[in-house]
Amino acid sequence: MAKKKNIAVYLGAAALVYFLYKRMKNTSSGNTGGSASENSQSGGTAYNEEKSNNLRLLNEAMKNAGINNRYARTAIMAVVGKESNFIPKYENCYNNTSNFRIRKIFPSRLGDYSDAQLNTLKADCVDFFNAVYGGKYDTPSNLGYQYRGSGYNQLTFLSNYKKIGNLIGVDLVDSPDLNNRSDVAAKSVVAYMLDRANSTVGKQKLQSGGFATVNDINNIEFAVRYFANANAGFGYSFTGDKVNEAVNRSNPYLPNVFLYSA
Repeated sequence: MAKKKNIAVYLGAAALVYFLYKRMKNTSSGNTGGSASENSQSGGTAYNEEKSNNLRLLNEAMKNAGINNRYARTAIMAVVGKESNFIPKYENCYNNTSNFRIRKIFPSRLGDYSDAQLNTLKADCVDFFNAVYGGKYDTPSNLGYQYRGSGYNQLTFLSNYKKIGNLIGVDLVDSPDLNNRSDVAAKSVVAYMLDRANSTVGKQKLQSGGFATVNDINNIEFAVRYFANANAGFGYSFTGDKVNEAVNRSNPYLPNVFLYSA
């Protein structure tokens, strides 16, 4: 039995290496599904010292939290790459974003705004984020800007800052800026992903792929889709447009982050 299990592990590792080899070849040809800027940032080139150090911190945080599966660690790193390019930071203002794109990103909050209304709103970052995040998930209407996206995976809303802060022992409610510190951000994103994975819906989606826990995942494509879905919210369809876009934007990072997930 042990021999069969070892063979399965070796075959799974070989499959992962082959997938990443093919992904790296596609990346070098510009056929990854991501944008040109994303491909140039992620495929086939070494990261600078800051990003390399951040990836090592992230990998260490995952190991310390009990994520022993390299598929899972690689996938989480790829999603982090898509969200922040491995530099923890606050969500960018949307003043230069098209109104079409804004409505697509925030359909429930801003989908009915006219072009004139959006042009006025996005000109002021504070007003914009208050409109987007204020009044939801315990976030006061005037504090949406304070609890806008931050860290490696763009944590949002007061309730999430409070919950994740409690999980990692850091006061992110009174000091949300701490989520942009590399070591805190690493613990924060790992806690967030594990919290989602341990939820009822998270377990159900794992089981739909034939896995009991994140440490059982043996398919990199499933891993990326699972953690992209977790980060976007399990309320979104596993195969829907929102998650498909997140997967396509995460995949170009796979070849390089695999090297940091050992």
